[in-house]
Order: sequence, then structure tokens, then C-alpha cells
Amino acid sequence: MIQNLTLCLLFLFTTNCLVSRYLDCPNGKCESDINPTLGLLGLSSSVSCDLPAESGLGGMQDDPALYTSFSNRIADSEWNETAIRRILHTFAWGGPASDSQIAEWVKLGSDKAIVQILSADPINPRLNQPVLGSAISRSQQASVFCLTRSLSSGTTPFLGQATSGIGIDSSDSNAISFPLIAQMKGLNPVRNYLGYIETNYHMATNSELVGPRPQLRLFDETMNSIARGESYQNILANSALSPAIAIQYNHRRNRFTDAQFLGNEDFAREYHQLFFGILGTGGNAGDITQSNAAFQTHERQTVPETAKALTDLRVGEFNSANTNIDSISYGRDFHLDRPVILYGQSVGGSTAREKIQNAAQLSINQTESLNNLPLRLIRALADDNLDEDRISGNNPDVSIQNKATQIREIWAGTNPKILLVFLRRYALSTAFHNASRIKYRTSADRLFTISNLVTLENAELSFGLHGTRNLLNLEDVQIFSPAHDVFGGQTGVEAKDTADVFRQAFNTSSETPDQWGIGFRDDRGTTVYRKRYDLIIPKGVDGRWRVKETAEWLWNRFIGDGLKNLGNLERAHLYALLGSGTDLNYFLARDKRDSSINTISYGWGDGGTNDIALNTDLQTRISDAAVATLTLDDFGDRGNEARRRVGLAINFIVSTPYMFALEGK
Repeated sequence: MIQNLTLCLLFLFTTNCLVSRYLDCPNGKCESDINPTLGLLGLSSSVSCDLPAESGLGGMQDDPALYTSFSNRIADSEWNETAIRRILHTFAWGGPASDSQIAEWVKLGSDKAIVQILSADPINPRLNQPVLGSAISRSQQASVFCLTRSLSSGTTPFLGQATSGIGIDSSDSNAISFPLIAQMKGLNPVRNYLGYIETNYHMATNSELVGPRPQLRLFDETMNSIARGESYQNILANSALSPAIAIQYNHRRNRFTDAQFLGNEDFAREYHQLFFGILGTGGNAGDITQSNAAFQTHERQTVPETAKALTDLRVGEFNSANTNIDSISYGRDFHLDRPVILYGQSVGGSTAREKIQNAAQLSINQTESLNNLPLRLIRALADDNLDEDRISGNNPDVSIQNKATQIREIWAGTNPKILLVFLRRYALSTAFHNASRIKYRTSADRLFTISNLVTLENAELSFGLHGTRNLLNLEDVQIFSPAHDVFGGQTGVEAKDTADVFRQAFNTSSETPDQWGIGFRDDRGTTVYRKRYDLIIPKGVDGRWRVKETAEWLWNRFIGDGLKNLGNLERAHLYALLGSGTDLNYFLARDKRDSSINTISYGWGDGGTNDIALNTDLQTRISDAAVATLTLDDFGDRGNEARRRVGLAINFIVSTPYMFALEGK
């Protein structure tokens, strides 16, 4: 599929373009940027913080011995730069680690390196350091809540300039602030990615209904728990008991009084289905008919009893609109005062908190959960090629079935159920490094990956470079307001199947050729900030930036496939852009300087009229461009032109189909 899209996009490119308290804060307080509305809401101006310790976060989960020997582990010989980049592109929005750091991870060995690569600490200096300037640190505001509040209040101590100023309680404050947070140097992109998936897909809530504070609380608490190595069932239970989920499903109104249940069963059902993967069908997957006794028991007993367990959740209300809700307690006055029956077993507890926490210990070990939850997690995070129909349906595929079996085995062997242990083992398994694995990037994943990799220092954020939030809007994506509400946001498959997404990505690249290149110009066109590509793109053996090596480095940084898909035609396009500053058509058809140039479509090996493989003169021109040099360390016009060409090359690379999907091998 990826290959089939290449020629189409290359044609478009060449014919149209001449080618840019509970909420946590660090070190105890967030004092410098308190939103003035907090006083009106009766909140303290000092928010208690509870970031995990800086090292040894997960205790047992960080022991390399957990990753040295397990079923379906890749061979040591397969641990190389490409394997690491594959992990970074899947779990870290590209993970802009330096070339030297990646080389160090190769030497370190997979068992030790994977602990450093996939962590949930707010800060990961190995993974995301700026090439210049300072990184976000633990002494600054490293939690998503503190960062969002800082950005929303209009000032940020680390950027030094005003930002949105919209106020944290605006329903779209998360959508505005998070794209900036996602590309901040110093923050851990793995934590951001996992937190984004958990709060926008697995345990999704809608900011327009819930409000930003409860969403941020859910994000930070979930990721802090994952970083500490808490069991996943406890994390899911705590999320089920959070203000965000209670507001989203409205079971905060559930009461048990006068021997009657008053409320709804909406979340009682989704607690089992969305959180734990339990549909209640027993051994008859997909059978939700009257004839399935197991499903009828689930619907008539387990779900209603779960609803009764979720009674007397007292969510604080800060205003009449109920949009700024950030505290929760668990009462007994309107709570069912007997055990509930779930999965045919008695579950006790005197409050909703106690009952749900006890229930989670049963839920995580239900057969349906053991089979479904690991696949749901991997579908959301890493692999769209896990169709139920091809695993256990009417269209079985042995390779997909084997992959699903491996994933289930890794989950079954992860005891206790610690998410990072599971994900690290999966990232080192043949199920992940697998030719049948394919992950279609959502618009958010693709754009966050691009901005993460193209941002070189935090100063770029203060100039408003890259505009990820605006690009998301153009592709009709609003993060923290999922398109499918509690069932999550835009999927990668939807992005793949939406022509407007491809069209907008192409338009963004072709209509704004300087967006990734030179830097920032003021209203008079004067360059006041320059991208320092000279500090990150390596020189060749002759001490110069040659076009061929620069093209290969850029491709590997943004695609991460070990140059597997950098074919002759892709090279020709990149050599033209980097070597001449013009697109391939203009570069090769130098004898045509009229409108007919846009009617030409060059190919390679297609046997057509303009087949470069059959024309030695055209090949010579391309070869000459490959050895041309770029003066990236010049701060005058020559350097600006070199940086502009790098921007054009990035525009081309991120417009190819390989940016829209990740391959497993």
C-alpha cells in the first residue's frame, strides 16, 4: 500500500511545486505563573506536586534482567540503529536522540538500552536534548498541568515570551498548549505519547464536556503511576474513579438510596469493555445474542452491579457550568452497603473506591481481558494490522494469528501487570520487529513526529515556528476532543483513507516551503532566528556537507527505515532540492522554461518517455547534484540558501507515503 502511493504523491510534488493537588508540578510548587482565577475559585496558589523520583523510577521494572530472556525475543544481532529508530518512531514521536546516543544504545545492548529509551519519567535527557540553549528541567514545570497553566496564563519562564493567554479553563486550552508541550526539548516524548494515547483513546474524555483540569489530572496521574511501576489494573481502577471519567459518563450522579439505584449504567459497561477488553461473551467471541448465556449474565448482573459499585462519587464543582472540576471523594451515605457480584464473584468494599479497586484485581485476570486487552493496547500504540477478522474471524491469516499469539504471551508472562515491562518486551520482540506490522499514523502522530524532529531548540517555540496546532486544525483534528468521543480520536486507518489528509499534507509542504528551513523572519523579511542544522547534520569524511549524505541523514531521521525505501527516484528528488534548490522537474528540464515543464513527470525504471534510468545525461546531472556541497555554517545569504534547501528536502520527505505509515521490518 505504501509503495502504491509513492508515484502519486511524487507526481503531485513535482508538477506543482518549486519547493517549512493531584495535579503535579516539579519540586513541590508552581508559583511563578498562577492563573489569577484560582483565587476566585478558592484554590491555593501553591499546588502540591508529586513527580516521581528522578532515577530508579520503577524499581523492579527497570531491572535489565527482565528483558534479557523471554519468549519471541529478537536476536542480539538484530539490535542495531534501525531497530532503535523503529522503536523511537513508534513510541516517541520520532524520538530526536542524537546519532551518538543511538550508537551508544547499540553498544549498550538491548536489555539495558530499552530501559533508557522507553521510560515514563517527565524528563529523559538522553532522548530529547536541544542542540542549543537549555532544556526543560525538573526544576521547571515539567508536568503537563503546570506547563499548560503556564502557557495558558500568557507567560512561560523557559520561553520568555507571551503565549496563548487564553486561560487554562478555556475548553480548548489543552488543544492549544499540548502541541507546544509535545515538541519541547527536554521533555520525554515517550511519556507524552503514552499519556496522549491513554487520555485520547483508551480512556478518552472530551474537553468540551469535562474541561481541561480533570483531563490534565488524568494525564499526569496516569503517567506518574506508570513511571512508578504500579500495576496496570490499579492504574485503570484509579482512572475509572477520576473526576474526568466521572464527569464524562456522569456516574458522579449515581446514588443508591431507599434500596434503589438511581443513575446510569453507561460507564459500568465501558469499565469492562473499553478499559479491560471484557465484552462478557465468554468463550463465544462476538456473540452478544440472547442465546449466549454468558453475555446475558454479564449484561443482567455484572454491569448493573458495577453501576451500583460506582455510587456516591462526589466531584467538586467550581462553577455553575460544572466545567472546572478537579477534586473527588468517595462517600458512604449514598453508596451500596453490600458486596457486589462481578463475574460471579463477590467484591466487597465500603466505598466506590474500595469496590472498584478490588474489582480491578479480578478484571485484569478474566480470560477475555487476557486475550483482548494486550491486543487493544498494541493496536492503539503500534500495530493496525491486528484485525479481529484475521485473528479469529472468517478471514484468518496465519502470520497475523501468530503475531497476536506472541503479544498475548508477552502480556501473560508480564506479572505483575506493569505496562512498561510489557511494552519494553514487546519492543524487543519478533511481534514488533515483524514484516506484517504496520502502524498508520494519525494526523496528530505524524505532525507531532515532524515537529519533534525538526525542532532543534526551545527558542523556536517562542517564535511560533512550525504551528502544529494550526496544521491539526487544517486536517480537522482537535486533540482532547476525540472525534469518536469516548471511543477515541481519529484513527490511523481513517487518516490513511481520507484523501483530504494527504491533500492537506501536500499543500502544507508545497505552499510553505520555508516552514522547516531558514528560521524566523520579521515583518520586514529580516532573518532574526536561524535554524542550526549545522550542529546536528553530520559532515562527510571530507569535512563538508555533501548532498548525498545529507539526503540520507534527513531520510533516516524522519522515516527511520535504514534507507530501505529511499529509492532512486526519491534520491533524485532530494538531490535536486538540496543541490539546486528547485524541484526535480525544473532541475532536469532546464531546456524548457515555459508552462510545458509542469506536464513532465519523471520516473525511474518505468520505461516511459522521461525514464531517468534510460537517460545517461539525466543520470549525470543527478550524480553531479549528489556531490554538491551545502554551507550550513554560514550565517549570510549562502547559509540561508543552504538552510532553505534543507527545509525543501524535509518538505519532500514528510510528504511521501512513508511518513504516513510505519513498517515493522
